[in-house]
Amino acid sequence: MATMLGRVLTYSVVFAAAAAASVVAAGPAEAIVIPSYGFSWHYDSPTSFAYQAWLPGVALNGTGTDSGTSRTTLGTLTDKLVDGNCAVALGSGDNDVGLFSKQVCDAQPAATFAIRAFTGALTFKLCWEPASPPPYGLCIVIKIPSSVGDSALRTTGTGASWTYAPIASWYAFSLTRPGVHVFGNAYDSNPVAVPLSGAVQNTSSGWTCATASAVHLNEDVNASVCAAGQQETLSGTLTGASMTLHACSDGLLGPPWCIAIPLPATLP
Repeated sequence: MATMLGRVLTYSVVFAAAAAASVVAAGPAEAIVIPSYGFSWHYDSPTSFAYQAWLPGVALNGTGTDSGTSRTTLGTLTDKLVDGNCAVALGSGDNDVGLFSKQVCDAQPAATFAIRAFTGALTFKLCWEPASPPPYGLCIVIKIPSSVGDSALRTTGTGASWTYAPIASWYAFSLTRPGVHVFGNAYDSNPVAVPLSGAVQNTSSGWTCATASAVHLNEDVNASVCAAGQQETLSGTLTGASMTLHACSDGLLGPPWCIAIPLPATLP
């Protein structure tokens, strides 16, 4: 029991620090040395964003522009291993289903894609799967929320990350929008108990509350803090590792501004 607790605390420190730094660092793949799967996205400026996702031997990397009424994106899909498996990526927007579909197998040259204009959210599905059907592989989904009607979302540093360490069934998460930053980790020790530990930070400078919640089915772990520059613990237990993470900044005199991302369950 002491050994397990020590391992959990060690991973907790490593992943909490990585999650907090993931938006400003080059990427969680560089911040975490433990073999992992994951994704991240962030705004580099009010008009541009970048994203990445990775699974065993495969990766998706790209950049995009965002004017609020129109987005563009270009990127690459790579498969670095000769193992009989392929990298498969599907992309879509709110109003543009099936923006692209790409596949690269066994260390072939990277596939590139470019979409000139689309609107709303940008969703990718990255899979690592056998070259021959049926394609029963490993997949993750990365979603960059729509900024239509939410110009504050297009702020340098807005972003999210999720990183999973399969050797420990442990994952870290981070979600940031103006006025609020949420980060933490969860340990999927068994199918019926997923302890979650993290914090919500109020990064505003005025009369604004920051709230966060992790939602799984009808379960909700939440926290809020209304003192500028302060943070509050986000802690609880869910019955499943898949969840939707919410971060909201509430200016009290108007409706709250929120951002939400789906976090996948732990992977094999």
